[in-house]
Amino acid sequence: MAKELKNTLPYQLIRGDKRVDYRRLLLATIQSRFFKTKPIVAWLLCGNINTGSSRIHGINISRELNRQGIASHILQQPQSYEEEFTLNYYVIKKILASSIDVVMFQRVHKNATGFVHDLRATGKKSIFVMADYFPTEMPHVCDQVIVISDVLKDLLVQDGISANKVTVIPDAVETDHTQCKNHSDHANQKIKVVWVGNEGHWETINVIKEALNDPKLSHFELVTISAHKEAMIPWRLDTIWNDILACDIAVIPADITKDESQAKSNNRLTMFKALGIPVICSPLSTYRKIINHGVNGFFAESLQGWQECLYFLKDRDTRQRIGLKDRDRILHQYGLPTIAGMYKDIITKVLHAKR
Repeated sequence: MAKELKNTLPYQLIRGDKRVDYRRLLLATIQSRFFKTKPIVAWLLCGNINTGSSRIHGINISRELNRQGIASHILQQPQSYEEEFTLNYYVIKKILASSIDVVMFQRVHKNATGFVHDLRATGKKSIFVMADYFPTEMPHVCDQVIVISDVLKDLLVQDGISANKVTVIPDAVETDHTQCKNHSDHANQKIKVVWVGNEGHWETINVIKEALNDPKLSHFELVTISAHKEAMIPWRLDTIWNDILACDIAVIPADITKDESQAKSNNRLTMFKALGIPVICSPLSTYRKIINHGVNGFFAESLQGWQECLYFLKDRDTRQRIGLKDRDRILHQYGLPTIAGMYKDIITKVLHAKR
């Protein structure tokens, strides 16, 4: 074992790594030795519960997998965002010596390929979870890749990854059926248009700001929820749903000319739909699978298009009809039990696949 590890250095040979949950590692080890009645999965995340991708593609899925008969353990969820593989020597040895079946890498990829080879040498499988297109060797070396869109899969296939090795699993909705917009609430004097997004996409709201300059939309107000310094409301996990539900219309503008935009997840759209909020969005490929323009939402590409869609939703009854249309289907099709079940299927497939 030590010889194998030596051949795949550099590993950071540090002790007492606070990013590793040693209790979960110990539990996984005990299960693997004495209670090996179901598959055991270990997760390495790039962030913690406040990191959207780690929460949606790791923490939430892991919790549900445990309910569905997979022994799922999150070994790493650092306090600050970290894409580099930094497990210490002690943890590496414990994982390789255990009966853990599959290691899930949620965007952890830098300096990780050596560990993947060690996993394979000890009979373990690896799955890389990828939500964005970026340069990495992990899709080439891992046993399976999970991506969040068909466009992202196509980009990986163009890079030489076998299509059979890449599985598209959309993001799971984080809300439940009890969280829904009350469209009969008359508290708002203005119609609140909400944008929720990463600070790196702040410039995409410029078209919304310009659209709201139309005198016909003077009774509309833009509400921004983000970590961006200029956001009206700071993004917080404990308040985000109530902050959204206090608004009336959701907007998701994007640059549709960029491959990275087309490869994006549909999670913001399904989030708004699950909350019963009517949505106007740019026509990304993932959104086209959900929105039937004018029936359960709207697409807008030009300034005039955004203005027309916003004005169409000026009436409360229209907002309620559009917002609630297909909500039950979204909650079922993109609900956590359904999506985690797809992860379970891939884990089972990988475990039964021949080398």
